[in-house]
Amino acid sequence: MPVTAGTARDTGWTAAGYLLTRVSPHGASTSAVLVADDPGMETVRYGVEPHACFAQRAAGGLIDSRWCSLAHLDTLRTWLPGEGVLDSPDLTLYADDRIRIVFTPFDSANPKAKVVFVGLTPCMAQLQLALDETANAMRDGAKLDAALLRAKQVAAFAGSMRTNLISMLDGIGLHTALDLPSCSSLFGKDRLLADSTSAICHAVFFRDRNYSGAPAIDKHPVLAAAAQQVLAANLAVSPRALAVPLGRAAAQGVAIAGTDPARVLEGFPHPSGANGHRASLYQASQARMTETVRSWFGDLQVSG
Repeated sequence: MPVTAGTARDTGWTAAGYLLTRVSPHGASTSAVLVADDPGMETVRYGVEPHACFAQRAAGGLIDSRWCSLAHLDTLRTWLPGEGVLDSPDLTLYADDRIRIVFTPFDSANPKAKVVFVGLTPCMAQLQLALDETANAMRDGAKLDAALLRAKQVAAFAGSMRTNLISMLDGIGLHTALDLPSCSSLFGKDRLLADSTSAICHAVFFRDRNYSGAPAIDKHPVLAAAAQQVLAANLAVSPRALAVPLGRAAAQGVAIAGTDPARVLEGFPHPSGANGHRASLYQASQARMTETVRSWFGDLQVSG
């Protein structure tokens, strides 16, 4: 949907048809053109550079245009690695006495993905790493979407969590369904088969600590709007991808987004090593999840 003049006025953008102009606090003017491209997702063209933007498509009500990276181009271009994230008010998308939502450059999506991993929200470490990596990529000459992809590849599910995730996915046969030797290649040469996102794609903090699901997504109006609008638009980019919510809180977000239950892998525990119930929860759901994987990818093969 086009950004209307009324919506744009609240976010620093002014609109004339599909032409958007934003004036930064420093007086610099940034122009972009919002056009509708397949697969049903708006693309914002900054100069000659496109940004495939599900966040813009989701804008409305409690979600505004600042949820898109284009609203933060000035900050991304001048960001210095190691800058204090919570000390940068321009990055704050929403704040009340409990919750703060901070812009995170993860608003890219892969329409060719066969599987989408859905976490709860980026943590502080991922937020810092994503900002640093996006800024470094843009300084290296990368266009915005390439910089966002690089940041996501570096910051998503790093360290021991990635190792646990791969083992758990292999244990339910996802690698076989995708004709891979192991799901480890989803983070390497076969990365275009997968995508990653979060129920709340921008980092959420509860009293300046990493948000872990309290208050529940459906108990806070902005968190609920983020799942219902932004996550729904994100998952719509790759409608043939199996959605894998990591943990119960992420699964709630996927449900609020109105995702078709047939494409959701239910019961997958969060792969963090800090999840003391991970092994028992995984074992209890392993057979059912294996059947979901078989059914989803088998149905896709039949339908072509």
